[in-house]
Amino acid sequence: MDKVHYLKDRNNVTKEIEDLEAIKKCISLTYSELKTLRDGGKLAPGQWYRITDYATTTSQQDTQSAGHQFDIIVRADSPTVLNENACATRHEGDTYFQNAKLESWQLKYCLDNDTARFAWANTSTGKGVVYGMIDEFGNECGYDFKNIQFKRYKVTSLSSNTSLEGLYAGYRVINTSGSQGSLYPSGGTVSTSDTVWRYTFDLSGADYSLSPRQYGCHGNNIAPCKLQDTIANRERQWLNNITFGNTQGSSQCWGNKFLERCHSMSFGNECYANTFGQSCGSNTFGQNSYENTFGQNCYENTFGQSCYYNTFGQNCYRNTFGQYCESNTFGQYCGYNTFGQYCYYNTFGQSCQYNTFGQNCWNNTFGQNCRYNTFGQSCYGNTFGQSCSYNTFGQSCSSNTFGQNCYYNTFGQYCYYNSIDHAYPLDGEYGTNEVPDSVRHCKLISYEFNYEDGEDYGVTAWLCSPFDATVNLTMFVTDSEGDTIAAYNQSVTLKANVPQYFETKGSSENDPSIFHAEMSYQIAGKTVTLEGEYEW
Repeated sequence: MDKVHYLKDRNNVTKEIEDLEAIKKCISLTYSELKTLRDGGKLAPGQWYRITDYATTTSQQDTQSAGHQFDIIVRADSPTVLNENACATRHEGDTYFQNAKLESWQLKYCLDNDTARFAWANTSTGKGVVYGMIDEFGNECGYDFKNIQFKRYKVTSLSSNTSLEGLYAGYRVINTSGSQGSLYPSGGTVSTSDTVWRYTFDLSGADYSLSPRQYGCHGNNIAPCKLQDTIANRERQWLNNITFGNTQGSSQCWGNKFLERCHSMSFGNECYANTFGQSCGSNTFGQNSYENTFGQNCYENTFGQSCYYNTFGQNCYRNTFGQYCESNTFGQYCGYNTFGQYCYYNTFGQSCQYNTFGQNCWNNTFGQNCRYNTFGQSCYGNTFGQSCSYNTFGQSCSSNTFGQNCYYNTFGQYCYYNSIDHAYPLDGEYGTNEVPDSVRHCKLISYEFNYEDGEDYGVTAWLCSPFDATVNLTMFVTDSEGDTIAAYNQSVTLKANVPQYFETKGSSENDPSIFHAEMSYQIAGKTVTLEGEYEW
């Protein structure tokens, strides 16, 4: 130990240890001998002690220790208190860490096997708990990630994301109630007999964090996972159960950031620069998933291969993404969505849920509360306003624009260049034929019946056109006896994309029953006639 050492406390305040001679003169002793000194109030304040028989242990479900020893150096603050900022050094006779710079590691170490603080503390064979570690490559976890391993299960079938089949991407989610955690990813078959043990930063069963920096495992930060214990009704720290399954010596596994309470995730090869907010869990990623950003409480999402440059707001959950989904932006509360392959450059507002997308859907923009939509293949360039729901699109629907509150619309194949703004359905003719999908319609976007004093009634209708148009507008109201009680018949001028309202009034002893609207105008040398009837 011939260098100046730095220890980082819980608040990331760096403390320089300048008295190297004091560390060199540390007292070597066993764990039990140090504990006896501490318990008896016989520690020498300022003295450094080297624990020569430390070994990582764990009792948490689906975890084990690889058993690679290193020694821990701690300092006494008082006769009964050890400072929990600690150093590491090579264990005598060790060859496993021979290429590691243990003198650069920063540890958090508790002498007690305190199950009230640490869910994995082992009261029978434990020799204290390492609950924080930073290595020489800037990888940081709330546990000894050089030793702790997590069990991974083989995914044998997953119809919603076949790219994960055959991979050891399955895991059990942390269950704070003490019972066995559920297997993920859900919706398929995960084998409980075909399993492997993975380090947090794994390379085909080896610890990738021991590889030289140029091989790509550096700068990863997994914050401590402190969860409320539902049995003891207290908060305890848990092993995060997050693994990166690298398979190549040149794999990129760097710059992944997890905030507090993130746990139970599995990543494939070449996953880097992903950022997770607090309390994200049960997410599964295939290979080449990188530079994705998640807000808080994003959970139970499944990603295929090559999903990158996606941004998720808070509370996005139970979404399924196929391969090659990239550059998508999701607002808050987006859940239960299913995306096929090659979905990218999409932007989603809040509360978009229960959507199903086919392949090659891109350049879509969704407003808030768009839900229950189903898209076929090659749907792209669409823009939706708020509260658009229950829409169904066929294949190759592109460049559609929807205003607010457009719902219950159904499009067949090859419908494109339509612009719809909260349109009520109107039957139409184009010359002597039905209006084709390629014709942009004038639209009835709203209508309202109005009571007045006595037996007077009125109707207000809002119209909108995608282009400047002179429209022959007819609208009338019939009562329950079929008599006309209010009528309007005039030529009106509509400005492109500017909603305008028209109204008419009438009177009857009977209640109004039916509103009828009819519009006719010229486009491309032909007359378009649209009409519809709506019950009051």
